[in-house]
Amino acid sequence: MADTLHQNSTLERPQHQLGEYSSIMVAGGEASHADSEVVTDWESQHFVKEAPRFEDQLKDWTRTTLFQAASNGQKSYKQVNADPAISIERSTEIEGLRQLNGFLTGFIKYKEQWHEPGKEPSPTVAKAMDMLENMTFIGEQEFREAASAIGLTWKAYLDADPARKLCVWTITDNLGETDYQKSGGYLRNKILETFSDQDLERYSGRLVSEPEDLDADPDNAKIVLLDDWVLSGRQMRTAFGKLSHESGTFYRFFKAGSVEMNLITASRDRIENGLLIDPAKDDGDTIPVKAYFMAHHAETAHPAHNSYISGMHSVANYGFAESCRIIAGRFPEGEVHDDGTPMNRRKVPAIVRLVPDYRYDVPSVEITKHELRRLSREELEQKRVARLAELAGVLLTSNGAEVS
Repeated sequence: MADTLHQNSTLERPQHQLGEYSSIMVAGGEASHADSEVVTDWESQHFVKEAPRFEDQLKDWTRTTLFQAASNGQKSYKQVNADPAISIERSTEIEGLRQLNGFLTGFIKYKEQWHEPGKEPSPTVAKAMDMLENMTFIGEQEFREAASAIGLTWKAYLDADPARKLCVWTITDNLGETDYQKSGGYLRNKILETFSDQDLERYSGRLVSEPEDLDADPDNAKIVLLDDWVLSGRQMRTAFGKLSHESGTFYRFFKAGSVEMNLITASRDRIENGLLIDPAKDDGDTIPVKAYFMAHHAETAHPAHNSYISGMHSVANYGFAESCRIIAGRFPEGEVHDDGTPMNRRKVPAIVRLVPDYRYDVPSVEITKHELRRLSREELEQKRVARLAELAGVLLTSNGAEVS
């Protein structure tokens, strides 16, 4: 495990603990906005605060949540779940962050020996330096803080008028004939887990998951497209097109200005300008974007999102993981496979090979047109067993191939 830290950072163990200010759980114990300020900033400036700096996260020894990673860095999470022969590594968040830091700083130092003074660094070195300085990482603490705050904004919206209703829609993937959770569905469930039983009862029938379940006019309701982040925007644009085609309610709400995206983090440009539905039309329709954290601007990142974003719950392949793989390919050869043949690239850090553990899980809060209900432990276990049995059949038919 590489222990190299970002330049000019120190490795003291901070004394702060995860704190709570009002109802918002705060990453790193930092001061937080009061509840009313969170809602005000969310509505007025479309974000609440800047994301924490990677350098500061490296010094936070409270980040001890375990995650799992595929030992073979070339395998996707779909192949990992379909092939039991692929081994899994386990690590803590702080170990993963420090290993990533060592990977990037090690690459920069390796390349320094060929760098000519006075010349600009190579594009790959510049990318590694930019990632060290400006990466936006959503650890467990940041995820919980954002989930709590987004839930607060939903409750504030509904509480402002008892006639109001809210649809929170998320993207799902399809595994054979079985939908499985993507990060948006996982985030929605974690937000609803912050609701008390009284909250769930109060908002039953008013907070739904499908546009067609809304029985209010756009003046008294809105549709939220929820995700952790949107980088290229391809998946969200595809989802928008599908919803517009299949749901008359969705399209009517969009034309009335009652559709928005809620994210954990987004770049300044995405927050200020929204997501352009058709990138070929600079003056075309956009979906407004609200995000809890404003991501740090990164000059070397793709101009579609201008940031390097990833997290503990899910790896952002576009931008972050693909950049790490490019950097790994520029390291010198020297390591060998078990059969003695040389590797042509260094394995990327474990946090880049992270395997989400919620893909095939079931939500703990059930959403129907008329009810929000927290499942009992017994109900949840029964649903999990049934889901695993259902998925086992789908995976067996794939014969170990990657499932699309």
